[in-house]
Amino acid sequence: MKTNAQAMSFTWIFALIIGGAILFMAIFFSGKLFETSSYQTEAELARSLDILINPLSSQASISNMISMPEKVQVNFSCDKNADSDKISLQIAKGKEPFTYVINNKYIFADDFNSKDFWVFSKPFEPAWRVDSLSYLISKNYCFVNAPEGIKNEMIAFNSSFIQVISDRTACKAGSVNVCFSGACDINVDYDAKTVRIKSLTLSFIDDATMYGAIFGSKNYNCNLERLLNRMDFQADVLLQKADIIAARGCSDVSSLKQEIAGLKAAINSRDYNQIIAYSQKVNDMNKISCSLY
Repeated sequence: MKTNAQAMSFTWIFALIIGGAILFMAIFFSGKLFETSSYQTEAELARSLDILINPLSSQASISNMISMPEKVQVNFSCDKNADSDKISLQIAKGKEPFTYVINNKYIFADDFNSKDFWVFSKPFEPAWRVDSLSYLISKNYCFVNAPEGIKNEMIAFNSSFIQVISDRTACKAGSVNVCFSGACDINVDYDAKTVRIKSLTLSFIDDATMYGAIFGSKNYNCNLERLLNRMDFQADVLLQKADIIAARGCSDVSSLKQEIAGLKAAINSRDYNQIIAYSQKVNDMNKISCSLY
């Protein structure tokens, strides 16, 4: 009987060990499966976000509401050396986020944790169309005393995230107040072409880059650098095109070429005032001489 009891004890111990091992493996692999599933979902959401933004980046000003399947943490980063934006999505806290690199797009957004957000785009075209900029917004903004053009554009978008008023006291509670005169969360000096957010002052070139400073201050300088690098490359192409047109007998293009060369120098020196001035000259001259674009 003693021998039988020892054998039974050993059997129970063996069963407990095997059972514990099976339970551990079940928990371990189910956790891995959940982690993989979560990572795959984040990857799918990132790619979906890229697809949804893509049509906006190839058109004139356009907007769209986007609703994700669930609330997600979205972080943005910019790499001017790689000429790319990065989007990191994380569904569950503590899990590894999925990072998705987006090339040839210019995304202006601050990090957010939300399910619903608004996307709109606007072309950056100081002299010619350089590219379209995309803006992702997940919180309410209140534009106070905006210039007529900005006011009309925001009203036309008819977004629930944007309120356009003349009296700051009428702004919705919790919204980010953007003032074009007076003191607010964000202050825009439209004449000086600056956007001030607390102690940060960002210079802009046109309305498209102004929106970038307002809605995506985190990576604004990086994306602006990428845009100006692209514009500089395009200026080189137009200078070469001007030589070809001049060789075909269009003498007027020589003056336009000089203005483009001046614009290129302003781009390289990052002189925003000169970029604005030369862009206007190039745009006006292109209309009356042999057109380059």
